[in-house]
Amino acid sequence: MGSPSTEFEELRQKAESHLVSTGSAQEVKAYVMMLAETALPLTTKYQHIDTKTLLLENTAGQNREEALDSLGKMVKALNVLEKYGCNLTNPTRPKYWRIVKHNNPIFRSTVDAMKRGRDVLHLYGYTTQLPDGLSYPDEVTEPDIRRVAAVAIEVMVFRAELDLLVKGSHPHSRFFESILPFLGQQKHETEGAGITSDAVIFPSTKTEETKSEPPA
Repeated sequence: MGSPSTEFEELRQKAESHLVSTGSAQEVKAYVMMLAETALPLTTKYQHIDTKTLLLENTAGQNREEALDSLGKMVKALNVLEKYGCNLTNPTRPKYWRIVKHNNPIFRSTVDAMKRGRDVLHLYGYTTQLPDGLSYPDEVTEPDIRRVAAVAIEVMVFRAELDLLVKGSHPHSRFFESILPFLGQQKHETEGAGITSDAVIFPSTKTEETKSEPPA
C-alpha cells in the first residue's frame, strides 16, 4: 500500500479522468468523498484553489455560530461553481458557456456573496472582464478541459469537506483548526465535558452504580 499522498494523487487522477469523459458530478461522487476524507494537509490536497485564503476571508472575526453559517454559505457557492465546471467539461456544453453573467440571481446570492468566489471562475478560464460579467478571451475557442476538470474536482472535494465540518462529522477536522480556531476549541470543550470541578463522586455499591458516559 502506498503513502496517503500517493493514493490521494491516484484517486485524484481517476476522478479528473472520469469528469473529463462524462462531465457528470454524479459519476465522480464516490471519488470525491474518498478524497475529502483522506488525512492530508490542505496544502497537499489543493493545488489550484487557495482554500486557506477562502476560509480566512469568509470567516474572519466570526464566532463559532457565525463561522458555521458562513461555511454553509460557502458550500452553496461551491455547489454553483461545481456546476459551472461540469458545464465546461460536459461533452455537450451549453450554448453560452463562454460567458458568466453577474446579474444572474443565483450567481449574485452564492458565488458573488462569497469573497474570492470569482477567483475560481478565473481558474476555469473566465479571465476577461465584461461590463456585466466574465468571459473566455476571444482568442480561446475551447476550454482547457483537463485544467477545468482538475479545478472542478478540487471545488467538489472542498465543498464536501466544508459540508462535513458544518455537520460536525469531518474525520480529520484537525487540518482546519489553524484556520478555523473554533474547531479546536469545540474539540477541547467536548473532551473536557463530563465531570466538572465541583462534581461530587459517590462510591458505587453492590445495589447501585453510577456510570459516567462521555458525550457523543
